[in-house]
Amino acid sequence: MTSITLLLILAATLALSWAGTGLIIRHAVRWGLEDVPNARSSHTRITPRGGGAAIVAASLAGALLLALAAFALPRLLDAPDPYQASLTQAPAASAASGPVTGAPTTGTAPAGTASSGAMSAGTGTAAAPSWWALMLHQDIGWLRGISGLGGLAVILFTPAFVLGLLGLQDDRRGLSIKLRLGFQLFSVAWLLGSAFVLIGGMGNLWFLVEQLWQVLGRLGMPGMSLPLGQAFASGHSFLPLLLTGLVFTALLLAGVWWINLYNFMDGIDGIAASQALFMLLGAVLLRSLSFVSALGTVPDTAPLHCSPNGPAGQLFATDGLLACLHLENLMTDPFSTASLIVAAAVAGFLMWNWAPARIFMGDAGSLFLGNIILILAVIEAMIWLGETQQQLTRPVNPDGVAHVIHGVPPASWFILGALFITDATVTLMRRILSGQRPGDPHRSHLYQRLARRFGSHARVTLVYCLINVFWLLPLAALARLLPGAGMSMVLLAYVPLVLLAWLLGAGRPEPAGT
Repeated sequence: MTSITLLLILAATLALSWAGTGLIIRHAVRWGLEDVPNARSSHTRITPRGGGAAIVAASLAGALLLALAAFALPRLLDAPDPYQASLTQAPAASAASGPVTGAPTTGTAPAGTASSGAMSAGTGTAAAPSWWALMLHQDIGWLRGISGLGGLAVILFTPAFVLGLLGLQDDRRGLSIKLRLGFQLFSVAWLLGSAFVLIGGMGNLWFLVEQLWQVLGRLGMPGMSLPLGQAFASGHSFLPLLLTGLVFTALLLAGVWWINLYNFMDGIDGIAASQALFMLLGAVLLRSLSFVSALGTVPDTAPLHCSPNGPAGQLFATDGLLACLHLENLMTDPFSTASLIVAAAVAGFLMWNWAPARIFMGDAGSLFLGNIILILAVIEAMIWLGETQQQLTRPVNPDGVAHVIHGVPPASWFILGALFITDATVTLMRRILSGQRPGDPHRSHLYQRLARRFGSHARVTLVYCLINVFWLLPLAALARLLPGAGMSMVLLAYVPLVLLAWLLGAGRPEPAGT
């Protein structure tokens, strides 16, 4: 199903981002948005920066246009379902078409004419509704469906926009590391707290703690021999609460690390913007891979979905993945809608940022995009874990119980971000192991070394894009369709990348004078 309203919003978002980026380029000197090359830079000439502010502004504009459409269009264009209208009018037309004796009637309308656009005059046959009426009705239904999510979206996404504004100020004048890290910690804590409270994620956090408790118990950790629930109920709550706090802290630090590594990886033309496009659009595609997790066998009466153990579960057959792909839901899923709006804003900026770049993204864009991707990943991971937990606790029905699993699992998100995570993490670890100070400026990221070796930013960014599309995206899709193989897909994605990053010198000290 294609939404005319969403297509128009996406086009407007892209145009606003493109125009806003051009505006920043023209006024960069006056606004103090010039990037002077330093020891960490991969460019040699002064270039405008802060272009990510256009991504932030265009994403906000696209969200406001969507909110306006969701509020206004159903009220201004409250049209009935054209199919229902034709069905209700057809019986009346049949009764008025002539005597019941079967004799032919006279005065029938010429072929091709219709009464009120719904039925052929005197024939009793309902005419096909116009494409505009169908599209209009589909858009109204979709907009009504997402109109109730506005409050939740404001709560979840506001810190990302504020972080983008903070990044813009850092692009202009520079901010202290304490302030930057403090607000990043607050943003991630806000996200985790909102996920736990607003979408029932506290049970998912407890589920994670319980799984870790079981692993530590098998390893013989003292005080963890009893099941977690029994240990907590028996009054020995210190260890469960301590483990819960440690898991929350680990998630908090992992979120801050992701936001910062995204900022670290914004160092050559087009790389951060193209990575954002890949992750946002890749997640949209993965959400359209609907499959059935079946307990027992899938009944013959179940709708045609891809199932790991059902008749459509031949994933590697010619029509296996086609049975999983449901593009009709592509543009109506709220997560996909948010991803597409931000992706349109990134695409408008990338037109100026592709090598040779006329403007850099800056902290305004990298911090914002890192936070947006983190929000989508965390919320969908909570939904995925909740549905998986329900599946584990549901009794097996021998007749077959079909349950569609929604969202993008954590394993798939880890795979989509594998290139950035590997490059930044291997670089940092090697610098620490070799005695370098992590805070010192450097140009030893893998993408920076490759850019100097190839003599081209565009070639490196293109190589990263090809690895993303042809290696990581299929593995992320398999992790989505085969949840039991998620960890195997993660290892298959990361092990070659880690080896390549190490062998190609990520984090290696640079010779003097380079």
